[in-house]
Amino acid sequence: MFGCFRAAYAPLGDVVLAGQMWQHERLMGVEGYLDFAVEFAGATFGGGLYRVHDDASGVRVLKLISEAFPEYVARVCPFGYDWLGRQFAVDSGRSSRPAGPPRP
Repeated sequence: MFGCFRAAYAPLGDVVLAGQMWQHERLMGVEGYLDFAVEFAGATFGGGLYRVHDDASGVRVLKLISEAFPEYVARVCPFGYDWLGRQFAVDSGRSSRPAGPPRP
C-alpha cells in the first residue's frame, strides 16, 4: 500500500529505536493509518527530516498539545513530526468531504 512512499523515503529504523504503534482512537479511525503505523511507527525518514510517532512520543506530544492548546485537545491527534518539531496531526473537527452542496 505504501510502496511509493517507501521507495522515496526509506526509513532509518536503526537510528532511533522505535516503540510500539501509537494507537489513539482518533488515529485508528483514519483510513490507512493502521497499515502505515504497523510498518512505520517510530521510523525516521529523509535523513532525519520526518519521524512517525510511536506509543511513547505520541502520548507525550498529545499532553503538550493539551497544555498549550486546550481548545483543540478533543479533536486533534498527532501522528508525526519534522526536524523543527512541527507536529502533523489529524483533526476530527474537519470534514474530509470536499466543499459543496450537502449529499443526499
